[in-house]
Amino acid sequence: FVPVVERFGGSVDKYLGDGMMVTWGTNRADPLDPLNAVRTAILCQESLRRKREEGRTFFKMGVAIHHGRVYLARFVAGPGELHSTVIGRNVNIAGRLSSAAKRPIEEDEGFFGALVEALPVAGRGVSVDSDGTLFNEGIAVSGDGVAQLEAHLALVRGDDGALEYEDEVIDRRILLRYAGDAKFKGVRSSFPVYAVEHLPRA
Repeated sequence: FVPVVERFGGSVDKYLGDGMMVTWGTNRADPLDPLNAVRTAILCQESLRRKREEGRTFFKMGVAIHHGRVYLARFVAGPGELHSTVIGRNVNIAGRLSSAAKRPIEEDEGFFGALVEALPVAGRGVSVDSDGTLFNEGIAVSGDGVAQLEAHLALVRGDDGALEYEDEVIDRRILLRYAGDAKFKGVRSSFPVYAVEHLPRA
C-alpha cells in the first residue's frame, strides 16, 4: 500500500499492529488532500480484493478517513533519533472511526480453513446500526471529510441522494452515500459517516 500512499501525497505516520495511520498535509496542506485519501483508499481496497480473488489472502480491511486540524509533535526517541507524529482531538476521532466494530477475536483464532469458509468475499461494506455502532469493511468517511470534499469538488447529488464525483485520475466514479450517525466511546456527540462506493467511469 505504501507506493499508493506516496503517489497521492500521503505519509505513513505509524504502523499499528495489522494497520497503519496515514496523514496528508503535515508537510504542505492541499485542499485536495481528502480526495487523495479517498483515491488511496480505493486503490488499496482494490489491491486487496484482487489478492482475495486470486486466493492469495482471505483478509479484508476497513479504511477510515477524517479531516481536521492536528498538532505535529516531534520527540527524541533515542540518541540521534527524532520521531514525529500527529496528536489532538481529530486524531482521536479518526482513531475511533477506524476502530469500527469487528468480528469477535475468537473468530480470528484456530484453523485458517474454517476461517476462510466463514468469510464472505464481498464483505459488508460500511453500515451504522440503530445504536450508532459503525461496522466497516469498506471505506468510511466522516462528515467533516465529506464537507471538505464538497467545498473543493463539483459533487453531484444523484437521484438516490448519494454524492457523486467523476475522478479522471483513477478513472472511477466515486459515490459518497450516507451510512448513518455513529457514536463512539470518548466522543460526546454522534457524527455522520458516509460510505465510499466506486465504479468504473462510463
